[in-house]
Amino acid sequence: MRKSIQKVLSFALAGAMVLQPLPSAQSVFKVNAGVASESKFDIPQADASGRVGAKVPYTRYDSLQANIGGGAQIASSKNFDRMNIASQASEQSYVRLPGKGAYAEWTMNTTGDGVTMRFTMPDSSDGMGLKGSLDVYVNGQYKKTIDLTSYFMWQYFASGNPSDNNDGGVPCFAFDEVHFKLDNSLKKGDTIRIQSSGANALEYGVDFLEIENVPDEIAQPDNSLNVEDFGAVPDDGQDDYDAIYRCIEEADRSNMDVYIPAGTFEIGQVWRLYGSNMKITGAGMWYTNIQFTNPDAGGGGISAGWQTSGSKDGYCNNIEFCNMYINSNLRSRYNQQAVYKCFMDVFTDGSVIHDIWEEHFECGFWFGDYNGKMDYSDGVKVMDCRIRNNLADGVNFCQGTSNATVYNCSIRNNGDDGLACWNNSWGGAKNESGNVFAYNTIDFIWRAGGIAIYGGDNFKVYNNYICDTFMAAGIHLNTTFDGYKFSECKNMTFDNNIIVRAGCTKDSWGEELGAVDIKQEVRNVTFNNTQIYDAQHDGIRILDNSPSNVVFNNTKVLGSGVDGQQGNYSSVPHAGAAIRLGSSSSATFNGIEIANSAFKNTDGSPYFYTGGTDSSCIKNATIHEDDVTYTVPGYPEPYIDGGQQGGVTNPLEGITGYDIALTGLTWKNENGSSDLKNGDKVTFSVAITNTSNVDIPEGVTIGFKVVVDGTTTYRNQKFKDGLKAGQTVKLSTTGAWTASRGGHTIVATADDTNKLPNETDKNNNTRTKKFNVYGDAATNPVTRVSGGYDLVVSKIVANKQDIAVGDQLVFTATITNAGDTAIPAGTTIGYQLQIDGNTSNILWCDTYNSGLAAGQSVDLTVNSGSAQRNYWTATSGKHSIMAWVDDVNRIQNEVNEDNNKYTISLNIPTASMIENPDAPDDLNNPGQVETTKAPETTTKQAETTTKQAETTTKQAETTTKAPETTAKPAETTTKTPETSRDTSGDIVLNEFMKTWTVGTGSGYQYMGQVNYKAPAGYRYLQLTYTGDTRAFEELRLEFFTDMKNPYWFNKNQAVKFVTTSGDVVEAPSSTAKTVVIDLQKSGLNINQTNTGFHIHNTQGYGSFTITDARLYKTAAVEQPTTKPVETTTKQVETTTKAPETTIKQVETTTKEPETTKPAEAPSMVSDKVIVHGYQMSAKFNGVEGDMGIRIVYSVEPEIDGKKVEKAGVICGIVYGDNPITKNDIVLNSKNSYVASYEATDKGLIGDVVGNSKTAKNYVRTFGLKDYNAAGLSATYYTRSYAILEDGTIAYSDVEEFNIYEIGKKIYQKRSMVNEAAHNYLYDKILKVVNPAELPIDYNWSNTIEK
Repeated sequence: MRKSIQKVLSFALAGAMVLQPLPSAQSVFKVNAGVASESKFDIPQADASGRVGAKVPYTRYDSLQANIGGGAQIASSKNFDRMNIASQASEQSYVRLPGKGAYAEWTMNTTGDGVTMRFTMPDSSDGMGLKGSLDVYVNGQYKKTIDLTSYFMWQYFASGNPSDNNDGGVPCFAFDEVHFKLDNSLKKGDTIRIQSSGANALEYGVDFLEIENVPDEIAQPDNSLNVEDFGAVPDDGQDDYDAIYRCIEEADRSNMDVYIPAGTFEIGQVWRLYGSNMKITGAGMWYTNIQFTNPDAGGGGISAGWQTSGSKDGYCNNIEFCNMYINSNLRSRYNQQAVYKCFMDVFTDGSVIHDIWEEHFECGFWFGDYNGKMDYSDGVKVMDCRIRNNLADGVNFCQGTSNATVYNCSIRNNGDDGLACWNNSWGGAKNESGNVFAYNTIDFIWRAGGIAIYGGDNFKVYNNYICDTFMAAGIHLNTTFDGYKFSECKNMTFDNNIIVRAGCTKDSWGEELGAVDIKQEVRNVTFNNTQIYDAQHDGIRILDNSPSNVVFNNTKVLGSGVDGQQGNYSSVPHAGAAIRLGSSSSATFNGIEIANSAFKNTDGSPYFYTGGTDSSCIKNATIHEDDVTYTVPGYPEPYIDGGQQGGVTNPLEGITGYDIALTGLTWKNENGSSDLKNGDKVTFSVAITNTSNVDIPEGVTIGFKVVVDGTTTYRNQKFKDGLKAGQTVKLSTTGAWTASRGGHTIVATADDTNKLPNETDKNNNTRTKKFNVYGDAATNPVTRVSGGYDLVVSKIVANKQDIAVGDQLVFTATITNAGDTAIPAGTTIGYQLQIDGNTSNILWCDTYNSGLAAGQSVDLTVNSGSAQRNYWTATSGKHSIMAWVDDVNRIQNEVNEDNNKYTISLNIPTASMIENPDAPDDLNNPGQVETTKAPETTTKQAETTTKQAETTTKQAETTTKAPETTAKPAETTTKTPETSRDTSGDIVLNEFMKTWTVGTGSGYQYMGQVNYKAPAGYRYLQLTYTGDTRAFEELRLEFFTDMKNPYWFNKNQAVKFVTTSGDVVEAPSSTAKTVVIDLQKSGLNINQTNTGFHIHNTQGYGSFTITDARLYKTAAVEQPTTKPVETTTKQVETTTKAPETTIKQVETTTKEPETTKPAEAPSMVSDKVIVHGYQMSAKFNGVEGDMGIRIVYSVEPEIDGKKVEKAGVICGIVYGDNPITKNDIVLNSKNSYVASYEATDKGLIGDVVGNSKTAKNYVRTFGLKDYNAAGLSATYYTRSYAILEDGTIAYSDVEEFNIYEIGKKIYQKRSMVNEAAHNYLYDKILKVVNPAELPIDYNWSNTIEK
């Protein structure tokens, strides 16, 4: 879905907020009773129509607003991939600066001389970071070089807790900030450029700039002492702690304030702060810098009221601390024991901390008392601060802290919670109440939550803006931690909060988190006017049935599950839902507006239930269609009044007089031809023209549907880019129709969902066409592989093409050995054929054992079946015909076991041909049709006759093998058993039917889960399996209805599976075994609905494969399984071989007219189609360690004035006695060692890999699992292609590559994304080809090899 993103801005406030110094003292005694109660520190109340987020003096210039050049690229992560650091950037994109000269440049629409830059750069191998720099240019002129370091960055999560060194886990804290002041202020229209000089040969990245007007220095206030007068010297590199401590001590004795002037002051230990009724101020956060220099745990931070002697315990009363920047030298959490907060312990009696810019601490602020008598930071206020880039919480009100406030702060890039309240009771602390989080902007929180509440009472959380979290919720409520929790909570409110792109499918522990996430014993909480936009996973997650009296009033959830991922940590896998409910009694929703939920329930609702929940608690819900347009409130910018308001919008508001017409309709198969053959994958395209003189604005869905033969509908509802008066847009269906032989009628309708309700004419929105589909059955493209034999079903045909109801159809399947190794004679190659997935009445052929050479094909006709016949009687309707070669796994260790099935569709009765079919329209010339050749009616008839004769002959050829069945009775019993049991009620467990690799670790390991719904009475579990002998030793299933009692396969366990005969389950072997487990006899309660089970092991041995798994109610009565020997038929069949030669000759003559076809499409070599290079991937099909090679290429959307309709890549291997040449690397190559791969949206990448900003960039990855040394060191040719709208094919140059050589270059350059991938590359590729290859230590760098 496409959204219009509107940033609600106001530029009324461009200057910084500067607090004026206190009035001059009239005596040496100053009375500052309760500084927090002064009017200038008043906190505004919640305001539903007011601003949301902090009022800030800077304007953000995001990466997507930048002009880029010099090789710079936009990196993005649309699916919030945890391993892609763009997921941690603003709106999940940043500018990559891969080398010297790469730059990002912004044009100013504000003024300012203060610049904050959010950047990324690589970590070092020892985790201590690297040093580098970027240059600053203004209006094209070099201004300065900014030194950078990754010392503070990079925390890794292979498990729930962080590591300072790269452990192969999820990389967090990938971005940091640096701020600097320009010599001259930027004016509107000026440009500022950040450019790489290639410093230290590192790649850099820039997320955004923030520009502000730096205020003047704050002068020393009256009645204050200057730390310089006590020996502190700025910028001298010496420790200033003693001077600062003595200055504060003297000021406290003298009832005076303290001033720390501009410059950097260093402190090498914890700053113990004591005092009363005192203001400690710097010259401003752009001028006064406090630098803690000690990197050790407990080595720094400001500790207030810490007990060093009895008289100073808790002595930090009514302090105003303000106007400075504070940094540290900490870079580790020291296993959560760093104790290194910027502000910590107790600030009592209404102290205020404001206008502080702090970063790089364990936490920004942590209020709680951990020694001496229990003191409380009641009434403390944290205001107008920048709390950023800390390893853990931004602010935590802990240990009884009450009536405390965080207001108007920027909380950014902190590694646990942004803002938190934890009412821990340690040391006898009281419960917390009355805390306030108001008007704050919270972004880039990684690991936990933007705002987290773990208990307390009467808290108010309002008008906060939370966005772009990473592995974190937006608002997080639970009772995970010790303390009072919510036991005394009578009321807690959350008002007017906006949450954008928050939540996750997997946090650091692997758990899903909602944008609002609630679990455990949370109670008496009310959310009012909550707005959630584009939640990464669930919009609102209420995990279990423990919460109570949670109320949501007037809620918006516009977009959920936008990461496109399935979460399954605490549930069955599901896409992100608007609301996930653990219990309908836990929460109430009064008035909720929902759009674009990725998850849809069986009733179409956007609610995901667990535990038998229903939607009775959701009242007054408005659920929009998925293609609705909505506005996402933008990042808070400088303004005074008004607020950001997002929501569903009507782009046509006030617009009338518009009209569209469907002016063209066409159809193409996957090769771009409108001459369709049976089995073609067909895409329908239309031209839609705005025939009015009124522009249709962006945001309006202009869609269409195509209905085939009045039954099957294909749509495109994605175009929302607007359509100007007189403009035409060409759109194609998002799904493909599988063509079936016969005549067909299609009806296309524009605006079928009535998104343009006031068109002046609806009668021109429809167009009808009729056409024919000719030809034989489609073929399944075969991709040749190396490393062994590989069986593929490449074609399925029936003995008739024009099929009527009642016809007896005999099917023939073409079986191809796609591997490079011959299957020897004597090996039975068989297959089963299923009609509409019916496994109780299958057909088969398993009589062929003459061997199959590499690349060779053989046609095998079914010769038997479950009902002792080899045909299926055709019935009316659409049917699926599936052939499954080597269904009983006689041929083990195929290169690919997953390509043994092929399915075709049959529509019965076959449609009659249309006498005068329509031609497709020419979409480039409305009102005209394409020029096409006449239907090959006569030729087709001749061809059909020949094919029928050929089919009969094939049938005769294959059935002559039948006598061999008498010699192999054991093999025949491995088919679906022929029993007297009615199998129509079987529940087939498809999710269980695959290969399971048992883990090698120790401890309780989760392998996966199988979901189904078995009503009461399903007693028997039948399994057919093979595998390693010890694969079942530690295996057990945990049924959802009985999670406390795992059922083991191991006979030595107390709770184990037993069969219908009372035996234990036999261990696997290479020979398939079938067992029927009696679940009731094993101990499972079958008198209730069962919905699935988890699969676990402790330490396993090898793997096992389940080839059949099913549940049923009634035990089978075994019947003889040997198939009858059709000796009479076989004698007759033997004599049918003789006519074969004659029939083949007839076939040859009927094909001659096809030489009159037009010549192949014209082609050319174009520099608009480029293969850029190659990447090595350490993950293929989601499996870590399965290597893949990725071809990176780009295609311009238009070439020589013609639009590109399709694109892709062609690849071939130089192999065999007659190797391919570069001339063979073309579309539809006749050489079996060449294959083409059409580009899809899945392969489309956001990165710019060449010099063009307009080209579409793609990757195509090929798996290298089980490649041998010959395959890895072979020569390959590749080129990319584009099919233009006129049929011309534009090719890139043919490139030559060698997998081993590419891998070696990348390995030697240490260019893989992490150390684990680096090692996989060595183990899986380099060492396979050259066992003498020496390993190299890993280092971070770019991953594309030119």
